[in-house]
Amino acid sequence: ANISHEIRTPLTSLLGFARLLERSSLSALQQQHVQALSRSGEHLLAILNDLLDLSKIEAGRLVLDETPVQLGSLLSDSTAMLAPLLGDKAVEIQVDIDPNLPESVLGDPLRLRQIMTNLISNAIKFTARGHIQAQLKLLAEEAGRVHCQLSISDTGVGIDPSRLQRLFEAFEQADSSTSRHFGGTGLGLTITWQLVHIMGGDISAVSEAGKGSNFWFEMPFAEQPATQALTA
Repeated sequence: ANISHEIRTPLTSLLGFARLLERSSLSALQQQHVQALSRSGEHLLAILNDLLDLSKIEAGRLVLDETPVQLGSLLSDSTAMLAPLLGDKAVEIQVDIDPNLPESVLGDPLRLRQIMTNLISNAIKFTARGHIQAQLKLLAEEAGRVHCQLSISDTGVGIDPSRLQRLFEAFEQADSSTSRHFGGTGLGLTITWQLVHIMGGDISAVSEAGKGSNFWFEMPFAEQPATQALTA
């Protein structure tokens, strides 16, 4: 974690200067080089952020917030933010939000967004055609608490069922060729698994090679008190 912090500081500076260069007068070739520099730097920064999160979780230093969260809006915003990653793929993203969900619950919006974006970006990465469906639904509601489920299904490359559970282990990927074809360290699902369980939830997946995957998590939330909702 200490080393990651030391690397992160100069890397952030380099990315800042790269963004300044992008706004300057450059030839088409120079512009391509600077954009490649920015993309590579952002990828490295994402890896460092994952390492920092993992180190905090393993050290028991991750502190969660409990603030009002609109789960439906959070999912819609996360999906819209990641949609450009599709590029020119023939893939449609569908979002289905249960109308019975409470307007607001108490949770950590930053970490919930992180879980959602990890699962959605994985689906985008491994789906070349077809569709991705993000479905958020209410499972149960009683005594001021709600139990919700978010599932992300896709028509992508799929995963051999024998390797599914190992995907939640650090640095694990579907097979040895995954990092060559799609990139990544295999930390995203590990962090997602850890965050879901820290929040009192559970996560699982079903998949079949060549036929897509379905990842989902179930999590309990406290409903936002009505008086708090009025003053928020």
